[in-house]
Amino acid sequence: MIPTLWKRTAALACTALLACSTLTAYDDCTPCISSGDSCCYGGWDIGIDFIFWKPCIDNLEYAAVYEVDDSGDFDVNNLTYRNVCQKWEPGFRINLLKHGFICDWDLTGSFTYFRVHDKDSVSAPADGAPNLASPLLHAALAGDGLFRYIQGEYSAMMYRWDILFAYNLHCSNPCLELTPFLGMAGLTLNQSLESRIANDQAVTVQVESAFTDFVNRLFALGIKFGTEVNFTVTKGFNLFARGAGEILTGKQFNSKTLFTVEEANLDPESYQFNETQCSLIIPGYHIQVGLDLVSSLCGPEMGIRLGYEFFRYLNIPTARRFMGDQLGTQAAFHIAKPDDLRSSRHLRGCGAKLLT
Repeated sequence: MIPTLWKRTAALACTALLACSTLTAYDDCTPCISSGDSCCYGGWDIGIDFIFWKPCIDNLEYAAVYEVDDSGDFDVNNLTYRNVCQKWEPGFRINLLKHGFICDWDLTGSFTYFRVHDKDSVSAPADGAPNLASPLLHAALAGDGLFRYIQGEYSAMMYRWDILFAYNLHCSNPCLELTPFLGMAGLTLNQSLESRIANDQAVTVQVESAFTDFVNRLFALGIKFGTEVNFTVTKGFNLFARGAGEILTGKQFNSKTLFTVEEANLDPESYQFNETQCSLIIPGYHIQVGLDLVSSLCGPEMGIRLGYEFFRYLNIPTARRFMGDQLGTQAAFHIAKPDDLRSSRHLRGCGAKLLT
C-alpha cells in the first residue's frame, strides 16, 4: 500500500512539475516586453560596457639578439626577436538604443575607448660584446648595427563608434529574436612605437646612443553590417550572439618616423622621414557572445551583461623596417614578411564585459 501511494504521489508531482515548467516557459517568452516600451529616458536604452582587452598586435619587434659563441663569433642564422607584448587593459563602451525610431526600425549607437601602453627591454651580456640589433633604426645611421641595450615602447589610443539601423525579425519561436543591422562605423587610431638604443662603450663607428619613434594617426569611415541573435531562456535570463563586419576607408595623418643619433664627441643629429597620406581600405570583423541578466524595477529595465568578444582589423599602418648588408641590419631583412610589405597589421582585442 505504501509503495503504491508513493508512486502515485511521485507521478502527481512529476505532472505538476511539467505543468509548471510549461506555464513558466510560456509566461517567460510570450511577453518578452522590450525596455523601449518604458517611458523612462524618452524611450532610450542606455548601457555602459566595462571591458578588459588583451590586444594582440603584429610587427612590434624592436630588437634582434644574435647568438654569440665562446670565441665571440656571431651566428647570423641564429637570432631571437624581442617584441613589445601587451597586457590586459581596461576600456569602456557607451551604448544607446532608440526603439521604433522609424516605424519598426530601431536606431543604435555606440562609442568605444581603449588605450594601451607597454614596453620591454633587452641588454647584452655584461662580459660580452654588443650583440643586439635594431630593425627600426635606419641602416645609414646604425654604424655596424650592434648595440648593448635596446628598449621598445608601444602606445596606442583607439576610438571606435557606429550608428546603426536595426530591424527585429520576429521568429515563430517567441523566445528567439533575430536582429540584422546596417549603418556607418568609424575608427580613430593614434599609435607610437619607440626604441631607445645605447652603448656603454664606443664601437666601430662611435655610435653611442640612438632614438627612433614611429608616429601614426589614422582616421577611417565606412559601412558596418551584421546580425544579433537573442534567446530568452527564462524570465530575466537571455543568451546573445552578435557578429559584425566592417569595410572602412581611411587616411593616415602626421605619419612619420623620427631618428636621433648621438656619436662620440659630436652633438646629436635628428632626422625625420614623412609618410605620404595615402588612402587605405581597412576591413574588419567583430564577434560577441554572452548572457544578459535583466530585472525590471519600477518600470525601467536594469541588467548585467557578461560575455566575450573578439575584433580584428587588417591593413593598419605599421612602422617601417630598414634593411642593409651589414650584420646588424640583416635583422630587418629576416622579419620583412609579405604582410609587413603590404603595410598591414592585425589589431584585435578580446575580453570580458559588464553592462549596467
